[in-house]
Amino acid sequence: MSAQFIISVHGLLKSFRMGDSEGAVLKGIEEDLGGNAVPIEIPLGSEETFRGVIDLIEMKAYVYDQESQGREFKVEEIPADHLEQAQNYRHLLLEKIAGFDDAMMKKFLEPGAVFTKEEIVGVLRRGTIANKMVPLLCGSAFKNKGVQKLLDAVTLFLPSPLDLPAVNGHDPLDAEKTLERKPDSNSPFSGLAFKVQADPHMGKLVYVRIYSGVLSTGTYILNATKDKKERVGRIVRMHANQRENIDDAFAGEIVAVIGL
Repeated sequence: MSAQFIISVHGLLKSFRMGDSEGAVLKGIEEDLGGNAVPIEIPLGSEETFRGVIDLIEMKAYVYDQESQGREFKVEEIPADHLEQAQNYRHLLLEKIAGFDDAMMKKFLEPGAVFTKEEIVGVLRRGTIANKMVPLLCGSAFKNKGVQKLLDAVTLFLPSPLDLPAVNGHDPLDAEKTLERKPDSNSPFSGLAFKVQADPHMGKLVYVRIYSGVLSTGTYILNATKDKKERVGRIVRMHANQRENIDDAFAGEIVAVIGL
């Protein structure tokens, strides 16, 4: 039997398994994690009958093919036995986003108002970036049901570096001096090494988020923690367990560096 889950795309996570309802999970996220949970999908079926998701923005059912491990899916009309539940959650979705946007609230109060996908996505994106909303999706790791919709949500709702303010840090030569770095490849290089991983074939991989400037293979960068320069041996772009060698990485990217 497949375990289902509802996941946020902005840092909050809550799972539910057989016997739990999406309503209980939504309530749990709000009460236990303090997030303004906004459902954008509900499960199509439950437990062993779980076969897909209902998209509350499009009001369509996505039915996943189990034989292809979820790679293939069909978009259908919402089944009649799920329509009332979908309409109730759609109303909750609109009610929550209307509370964030004055124009949306005004339209929400108009009888018979019709909301476009672009309107809903636009408000949800602004609310997520402002950390005022937690979009919720559902799916199953078993046979990958709902994975494509989750990846789409990352693109639609999560901020790019350009959506966020510049980062501030201290000048390594003067702890009292604050420096600002914008996500601009023309600025001086700055980055954060946030993870070290041992690789059986490549040795030590250091994951780096680049905040500004360009990181190039063969160059020397200052390790501000150790106050010494280190040579960038190789830069690889990670694709799960696949690695792509690149010569340069730019502001906003996350790469792995070999040789630090």
